[in-house]
Amino acid sequence: MRLWFVLGRQPLLSAAELFAVLGPLPLSATDYRHQPLILKLNLPPAAPAPQQLMPRLGGTIKIGEGIASNLPEGKLLERMGKELQKIKGKIHYGISGYGDHPREIKAKTIARWGKEIKRRLQSESRSVRYVFKNEPALSSVTVTQNKLTDKGKEFLVSLSSAEERARGEVRYDLALTRAVQPFKEFSARDYGRPARDDRSGLLPPKLAMIMINLAAGPRSSLRLLDPFCGSGTILTEALLLGHRQLIGADISEQAIQDTQKNITWIANQIAGLPSSIADLPILPANVTALSQKIPPAAVDAIVTEPALGPPLTGKEKIAQIKKTAQELNRLYFQAFREFKKILCPGGAVVFIFPRFLVKGEWITVSPRVVPDIEKLGFTVEPLLPKELHPEPFGLYHRPGQWVAREIWRFRNFR
Repeated sequence: MRLWFVLGRQPLLSAAELFAVLGPLPLSATDYRHQPLILKLNLPPAAPAPQQLMPRLGGTIKIGEGIASNLPEGKLLERMGKELQKIKGKIHYGISGYGDHPREIKAKTIARWGKEIKRRLQSESRSVRYVFKNEPALSSVTVTQNKLTDKGKEFLVSLSSAEERARGEVRYDLALTRAVQPFKEFSARDYGRPARDDRSGLLPPKLAMIMINLAAGPRSSLRLLDPFCGSGTILTEALLLGHRQLIGADISEQAIQDTQKNITWIANQIAGLPSSIADLPILPANVTALSQKIPPAAVDAIVTEPALGPPLTGKEKIAQIKKTAQELNRLYFQAFREFKKILCPGGAVVFIFPRFLVKGEWITVSPRVVPDIEKLGFTVEPLLPKELHPEPFGLYHRPGQWVAREIWRFRNFR
């Protein structure tokens, strides 16, 4: 299968998740540099179908199946028209364009293509509805609401190779959308869960799913621990991914209660799940004393967002933030010292280190604490091959936020 993966707002993390779930992928540094928003991958016939794969991915917006490549514009429109002629009854369709830059294939170009295809189909007495939003690419919401993956079709169009464009030959590759991200489900898990703690900050369910996949890879059964479980986002996403041997821990009694409520809530939505799942162990434990409650080598992976320091207003002084960073350094080192005692050999840790934006300057934690963690016997496992991304971690950050998240993966090798 030639599949296209349209990546989310954090394309590095989205690509790393695909590498983890699907295994090493035939992707070159040139491909990644020139197509940061969409990856085109050749998968073996035994790979999961797009409809099966999409619910397992937190960082992919759409999955399309490639149907043609290296087409001049005339042949591109002709091929889209032939695909639409296969639809019985009224034709619904949309077109999304992707390139080196999100707007390289302009919205006006998409509009012109769509109108020309509509004109041709109407000349054959077909009833046609063209979905257009004055943007180069349709959102997953628009695709879902207009039923373009079941009753209609969405075409994904991208420019062909950079080498061809350098010769002045504008050609296009074409795919059909087969699956889109279930945005309603993610939103319900983010905002509809019974227990939320907005004051302490919330880990987005999409990011939680990415982190779990970075730890688990293709494995669907993992003994997983979240030692800073908060309101249980990582644990509930792990349940949805099929993991059943889960442990949560937190120093806060309120966090333990919130996690238990949310686990019960999500467990009731999973068909065929044993009722005993709602009784997963959620331990009242300080991360610096985990080994007193969890036996040696009892977990395969630790996936967590730790305490990130007090909420910021943007008015903090640099000295204040540096002091917070030092305190977090000590906490994180103590946590990894406990992780070493309870993690199985070869086990993974996917961990978030914060970085703080103060007066235009980033104050980081990882450069000081990561070398100390490595001395404990952990090895940094880069999220992507170095030729694709020089840094071993992925950065999750939204504009306007004072705190960014560095996503790191460690392996317990020694």
